[in-house]
This record gives sequence, structure tokens and C-alpha cells, in this order.
Amino acid sequence: MTGNTARHSNLHWLTKASCCLFAALFICGCPSPPPESTAVVESKPMTRLGAPTTAPNPDHANDGSIVGTNLGTISDWNPEWAFVDCFKTSRAWESAELWGPTDTRTLPLDENGWVTALQGNQVARTLLFWGQEGTYPSGDYVVLYKGLGTLLYQGAAARVSGAAGRDVVRVDASKGGWQLQITATTPGDPVRDIRIIMPGGRSAKDPYSWYADAASCPSGDFKSFEETYETQPFHPKFLGTIRNYKALRFVDWMSTLDSKQVDWADRPKPTDARWSIKGAPVEVMCGLANTIHADPWFCLPHLATDDYMTQFATVVRDRLSPDLRAYIEYSNETWNGDYPQAHYVTQQGVAMGLNPESGYAAAACFTSLRSVQMFSIFEQVLGGTARLQRVLATQAAGWYFGEMKLSYKDAYKHADVLAIAPYFGAEYGGPDKEPIVKTMTLDQLFAVLRDAALPLACSWMDANAALARKYGLELVAYEGGQSLTGHSGVQDNDTISALFDAANRDPRMGKVYTDYLNEWKKRGGGMFIHYQNCLNYTKWGRWGSLESLDQPPEDAPKYAALQKFIADNR
Repeated sequence: MTGNTARHSNLHWLTKASCCLFAALFICGCPSPPPESTAVVESKPMTRLGAPTTAPNPDHANDGSIVGTNLGTISDWNPEWAFVDCFKTSRAWESAELWGPTDTRTLPLDENGWVTALQGNQVARTLLFWGQEGTYPSGDYVVLYKGLGTLLYQGAAARVSGAAGRDVVRVDASKGGWQLQITATTPGDPVRDIRIIMPGGRSAKDPYSWYADAASCPSGDFKSFEETYETQPFHPKFLGTIRNYKALRFVDWMSTLDSKQVDWADRPKPTDARWSIKGAPVEVMCGLANTIHADPWFCLPHLATDDYMTQFATVVRDRLSPDLRAYIEYSNETWNGDYPQAHYVTQQGVAMGLNPESGYAAAACFTSLRSVQMFSIFEQVLGGTARLQRVLATQAAGWYFGEMKLSYKDAYKHADVLAIAPYFGAEYGGPDKEPIVKTMTLDQLFAVLRDAALPLACSWMDANAALARKYGLELVAYEGGQSLTGHSGVQDNDTISALFDAANRDPRMGKVYTDYLNEWKKRGGGMFIHYQNCLNYTKWGRWGSLESLDQPPEDAPKYAALQKFIADNR
């Protein structure tokens, strides 16, 4: 049962790879960069748990950091388990027969996504940690719920005790994922408000600590996750991996890429059964930003009304720590023809006659126009720009369209940053280079990364740094890092996939990252936001700096390089 969510994510990563390749090819046909002289225009088992390896500093541990990270999609198949209540990451309900396959019968849901009734011989099934063998913790999970009915557990989980509203299930993560099924429910008082609390707990004094039980907590102030999940919803292991990042980009947490949200009533809510459907509520994202004192980066839905943006901004105003700044971006990669938002902005730009040059140019103008409208809404709600970082983004290789966005009706006067995604290495994942790449050794691959891929990425940095200077903006990276990913059929070449996997695990990738990040800073780049924090490697990409949350930094060269760059550049 792979599910539509996983398939969509594969398409997302494939699209990202193809876009990186397009950028690599596009630069050859671009006009020359603006001259420098241009004037500014106006699973592990519980026995492995314990205290973090470094002494935590919950009070602004990331002060001075110039690096951020994108967070992964909230889903059952993602190894970045961010929440102590892991039901929030579970799969959408599936209808099935008891002990049988899924079927096409509907499941009536209430406004929060809870099943209100079942038909004869029907169960409601959801999946947790699917396909994540060994990448999440084994142990005793506490299942809390309201209502009258019966729950059944299958796969890696088995119930060991139970009482009304509370089950304890023992999970062996080495067996993979597991299922929760509602096999009976009572109309009028259905099973609802299910919470699945992960094993262990934390020290009350240390937000990054994780202990199996009170006996293993040396400070003697152990609190189980069951006691604290409502006030401290984020798993300490997750927090420990992101604690040094100064910005958190939520494009995937917000399900921005194919968002159907229009009105504020369409938004994800804290009371939703799970956040793997519509994405994370803004309240939760502000809570995470406050917890590690990082600036949040929000990517507003492309269909969002002015009222939606006003209400969103109001929550940010009221919930985000006043000494943090919110990056605000209209959608994500509206130039990317594989995404629905690109078609939307093109249609709108053409219909409004914003630029007769081409649909692509009209799309750039509409993106600029709608971005400025969004900026104005946030400024009105937040009482100015002091708490905002207003983002206009463009292709790293397509700086010409960035100039179009910045200059259209003087949009640059209303923005703070120009954002790009200067990935490197995408050109080695396409069919044209397949015959060569499949014969490469690791030594040869690292040689071309050093001698060709990094210089190409640096040329994009130079062009966009000059553009940012021309308009008086800061240059930031909304995404970035390696992009060794097969696409257009090459993802199915096992030899190339193995080569790319090995390269991302090789210590030399850490050296490549260090050189890359140093070039970014030297060439005028500001905040650099990596893509992504934690994600397992597949044929669709090796995007995570970590492959699992408890991966030792010495075994994760990209993560180690990011952390060292932060430490060396405060």
C-alpha cells in the first residue's frame, strides 16, 4: 500500500530534479548578468535513547546562524517524525473489509476528519511509519481516544493492555510500519480524537533530551510524553536535529505545491485528526519556530483570498515571538510548469494582459503583482515590516525573470530578499549523460562535481548576487544543496542510483558542501536554506541531510558540513 501521498511526493522530487536540470541548461541562453557597476534602482530500539551528544542550549542556540532548512512532508512514510503524537503523521483513512483489502466504500467524516459511522463488515484503516523499517523507535506506544468502539492493531504493533480510552501497544520497528483500524464505532459517540504517543519522555529541564523511562533520566525530573505532549508537542530528537538552524521553511509542511486552499475555512486546523492531508496549521508552525527561536518561512497558497492572507497574518502576529521575523512567499516556484500554481499564474497573467511577451513573462508579472498584494496585507496586520522578510523568488539560472519580477511596477521597493535555489549536480541525472555517468567511479563523479557542477552553480550565484545588489535586496537561498537525482527514466538505472547513494554518504560530499557554502557566502549570499533536513534516500532523490533522525553526524557528511559551516560563520 504505497498510497497517493507517497506517489505524489515521488513526483515532487522528480519535478525538483528536472527543474534543476532545466536551470543548468537555461543559463546558456540567458543574457549576461547585470554589471557590477549598475546603480541601485529605487528506530531505533528504546535502549539507544538518551541525552543528546552535545549540551543543549534552548535559549537561542541558533543565534548568529546563517543556515536554515526545509522540513519534510508530514506523512507516514517520512522518517522525520516531528510530533510526539505520531497520529498527526498518519495516512488518510481507507475503507476496507475486516481482515480484507481496501475497498471503494465511503467513510463519513466529521469536520475534523474523524469517522462517524461504519457500514456492515467495514473498517476504517490508517497507516503509520509505512515503509520505515528501523527508522523510528521501538517500544510501548500509548493510544488515547474518546468515544465508544473497538481498535485493532496490525503489522509491527500489538496491543499489550487496554482500558476505556487508552491502549498500550508494543511496536517492533524492525518489522516496518503498522496499521490502526477502527473495527466498530458507536453513532452519536464515535471513536475520535485519537492520539498515539511515542515511547519515552524527557527531562523537564532539557527540551532536547529523550529517555526510555524515569530510571534512565539522570537529572531525576523525567516526564513521560503522555504527560507533556499537549504543551510540548515536538519530539526532542527532531528538535535536536534542527536546533542550530535560524530559519525553517515550511513549503512541504504547508502542502503548498498542490494546495487547494482558497478560503480561510479551507485551512488546516489544530483540531484536525491529522496534518498529513492539508498540512500543518499556522499555529503549529509558529509554535515550532518559537520553540527553537527560528524565523519561519511561510509559502502561502496560490489560490488564497485576501481574507485568507489577512487571517493567516493575524495568527502570525499573535502567535509568533515578536523578536522573530516571518519570511513570506507567494506559493513556490510559480515558474515551474509541473506545478498547478504555474498554470494558474500564467492564466491570470495572460488574462490580465500583464505582459504580451509570453505566457511565462505574464506569469512572472502576476506572481510579482500578487506577492506585493500579499506583502501589503501582512504589513497592515503586523503594523509595518519590522517582523517580516518579504520574498520574491526566481530560478537560479533564470535571473532574467527575477529581474522582471523585481522591476514590474517597482515590486522591489516592497520586498526584502531575492531568493534562488542554486542546486548543483542535476545535469548528471539525465538521459544525455547516462552512458557516461553509469561508468563513473566515485572519484570521477567527485571530480566533475568539483570542476564543473560547482562552478556552474557559482555562476548562478554571481548573476543573482549582482541582481540583488542592483535592487538593494539580500540574496538568500530558499532551497539548495546537491541534486544528484536520476530523472526521465534514469531514476530506474540501478547502477547510477547506487553511485548517487554512495556519493551522498561519502565523506567527500562533506568537503563539497563546505566548498559550496563558502562560495555562497563569498559571492554575496545571505541565509542559505538547505533542502531537506531528514529524508531517506530513494531513486527519486537524496534530499535529506540526514537519512534518519538518530543518524550519527559522523555518518551524515552533508549534515555535519552544514553544522560546521554554522559554527564557523557565526
